[in-house]
Amino acid sequence: MSAAIPSTCRATVGAMTELLERTLGSGPEALARAHLAACPRCREVLDALRLLPSTLAELTDAPEPAGLSARILAAIEPGSPTRG
Repeated sequence: MSAAIPSTCRATVGAMTELLERTLGSGPEALARAHLAACPRCREVLDALRLLPSTLAELTDAPEPAGLSARILAAIEPGSPTRG
């Protein structure tokens, strides 16, 4: 059984995007930063969110499997046996 997440953690995690985008009001930002100073779990989540854009930028497009376009087009053609 996992431990319950304290409401301050839920509120802080809920505000992290705004915190990172600097769109959180000064009062809520101060509360979130105070919580982050005391909560290692929330700091880990914030650190992961900070890394997300660079992690996503490293992804590459997977090559299209051979014949995929033809199979899709055949499936959407009127009268196709795979079309419902």
